[in-house]
Amino acid sequence: MIVGTIEHILKHVDDKAGSLIRDFVARASSETEDGTYPLIGDEVFAKVLSYNTTADNNNQVEAHNQYVDIQTLISGNEKVEVYKRGLLNTTDPYSGEIDCEFFTPSVNAKIADVILNKENSAVFFPNDAHLPNLNYQTENGPIKKIVIKIYEKYFS
Repeated sequence: MIVGTIEHILKHVDDKAGSLIRDFVARASSETEDGTYPLIGDEVFAKVLSYNTTADNNNQVEAHNQYVDIQTLISGNEKVEVYKRGLLNTTDPYSGEIDCEFFTPSVNAKIADVILNKENSAVFFPNDAHLPNLNYQTENGPIKKIVIKIYEKYFS
């Protein structure tokens, strides 16, 4: 896991991919439509999502095998709980179709709470299981989020 500004995070990414990601994030706004935007074929792409955070911990922890997530927000605040994947119990086995395995949260496996906003972004590697969509502080709130899906080979 890496937490910091998008510029700090992109220092760890290949120059070509980093430049494309930087440009996409800089152009994205509240007007950017939700959807998937290819940057380097299926190896690097951006997903723009809009939703309301929740206090409900009935969400499942997720982890990915094929892609690393770079998560940053266009607007709003979101808490993401981070867990050590190897200590979690699987609820839904890995699906290559959606590159996701789901788990039950466990206090013993929890590593950190990460707060995402316009200034604070995060990278989640395959061993960093994460539970997004959570309220920051106490109120449900709308967010607009960019999730960059990127092969690990682009990280140095």
